[in-house]
Amino acid sequence: MLAVRDLARLHLSQIEQHLDVGLIHADALSENILIHDGTLSLIDFDDGGWGFRDFDLATFLMRFLPAPDYSDLRAALLDGYATRRRVDPTTLDLLILLRALTYPGWIIPRIHEPGGVERSARAIRTALPLAEAYLATH
Repeated sequence: MLAVRDLARLHLSQIEQHLDVGLIHADALSENILIHDGTLSLIDFDDGGWGFRDFDLATFLMRFLPAPDYSDLRAALLDGYATRRRVDPTTLDLLILLRALTYPGWIIPRIHEPGGVERSARAIRTALPLAEAYLATH
C-alpha cells in the first residue's frame, strides 16, 4: 500500500497541472443522489471543497467496481459527462485508485465504531486489487 501510494503520488504530481480543479462534492455516492422527474440532484455536501473534478466521478464509480455491469455504467457516466467535459480514462483510473486508498486510512480512527472492522476489511478488499494492478502496470 505504501509503494502504490508513493508511485501514485508521483504520477499525480506529473499530471495535476492539467487536471480540471474546482468546487466538488467529494462524496458523490448513489445514496447522495436524488432523482426527481428525470433530474439528478446531489445532497450531503459536508465533504465538499476544492479538488479534482474527476475525483467526484472516481468516488461514484469506485463503489460499482464489483458490479457485473460496471463497464456499461462507466461508459454511460462518461458519455453523459462528456456533454460538459471530456474525461481522460487513464486519469480517471488513477483517481479511482487514489479514492480507494483514502478509505483504509479513513476507517482507522473509526475502527471501534459498530461495523468498523467490517468496513475496514471492505476498504482493503477494494483498494488492494487496484493497488496491485497499478503496481503491475506502472
